[in-house]
Order: sequence, then C-alpha cells, then structure tokens
Amino acid sequence: MPFAYLPPIDDLIRDLKYRGITPNARVLGVLLAQAVDHFVDGRARSLPRLLVPVPLHDARLRERGFNQAAAIARYAGHMLGIPLAPRAVRRVRDTPSQTSLSEAERHRNVRGAFAIHGARALRRLLAAGHVAVVDDVMTTGSTLAEVRGVLLAAGVRQVDLWAVARVT
Repeated sequence: MPFAYLPPIDDLIRDLKYRGITPNARVLGVLLAQAVDHFVDGRARSLPRLLVPVPLHDARLRERGFNQAAAIARYAGHMLGIPLAPRAVRRVRDTPSQTSLSEAERHRNVRGAFAIHGARALRRLLAAGHVAVVDDVMTTGSTLAEVRGVLLAAGVRQVDLWAVARVT
C-alpha cells in the first residue's frame, strides 16, 4: 500500500466514494501506478497482466453509480499498460458496509461474497496467469484476501493485492 489512510489521501478517497467526485479517481490511480512502478522498478518482480477491481454488489453499484475501485484501477492500468477486467469477479452477496465491523466480523461478512463471473472471465484470468486485485482502502485485508482466494481457487497462478491506502 503506497499511502496511509490519512489526510489528504483519506479525503480524496471519501470524496470519490461518497460524494462522487470522480476526478479523484484519476489522482488516486496515478499515485497508485507511480507507487507500483517505483516498487517494481529494478526488482526481479514483474507487473501483473490484468487488473481486477474489487466488485460492488449490483445494488450498491446502482446506488453509487460507479465502482471506485474500478475507476482507480482504470487510471493505474492505463499508466502501467495493464488491461482492466472490471467484470471478471462479481459480488454475489450484498454484504453490509464493513466500516463499523470488527476484524472477525469483517472476515465473516465477506466470506463467500465473491465468484468468478462465468467461463469467459475464467478463461481470461487463466490466460493472464498473474493478476492484481485493486481496491481503494485496505483495513484488515478481509475483502482483498477473499477475492484473492477466489482467484487462486479458480487456478490463477499469482495474485497481487493493491490498495491506494491502508488504515494504520
């Protein structure tokens, strides 16, 4: 995670997520891409071949009008030359917001909440072999870990976890 969930990053994320200030997605995506590029540059690590944003449930997507993780991933992917697979994984359960939950409750809340979105998505993921799951904020890591587990269980060889910020 390139940043702590502190000002001004937390304000940018909250304004994107809850106030619909979508230009913030570009700022956050560029910052994420720069951090990833800096981390990978000169190391034996390779970039993933596909970005998979953490999906919102259809009801939350309708309510919000956009998926902030997908918006951030779109800009990061563009900067890094990595294609986006915004519908490769879907949220099959409308889980309550994680904000007021304990760590154990967060793990239970997202258990079984994600699935690969069909045979076409599976083929694309397997062909990529190395993907990164992208989210805006990581608190306990429950959501990212659950999506990672779904991808690994489906046969994806390597799954990186990317978030713009981490709650400290």
